[in-house]
Amino acid sequence: MTATSFKSSAVCAWFPPGHTPGHISLYFPDLALLIAGDSLERHNGAIRGPTPLFSINMKEARRSVQKLAGLEVDVIALSHFPAISKGAGQQLLAYANGLGNSAR
Repeated sequence: MTATSFKSSAVCAWFPPGHTPGHISLYFPDLALLIAGDSLERHNGAIRGPTPLFSINMKEARRSVQKLAGLEVDVIALSHFPAISKGAGQQLLAYANGLGNSAR
């Protein structure tokens, strides 16, 4: 990840492999905010990884989700789905820990 200053709060920009070329996720550690973009989805209130339909390498996409799960987050903003604000970090960690047990 690359860190820089953004309106008096640090931001880490990361180009997580696996989804699409040029895709970006932003992490604001001072705010415990992750703007995951398309790295994550939300279905029926639960976090999911990116869809295989729009991801070029699902193995790398799953690794990217596992790396994101190592961040301390309270809120996760997503590109095409509602944000997650209740237990976001715990939900992400639980999903990432289960990736080895499921196809998606």
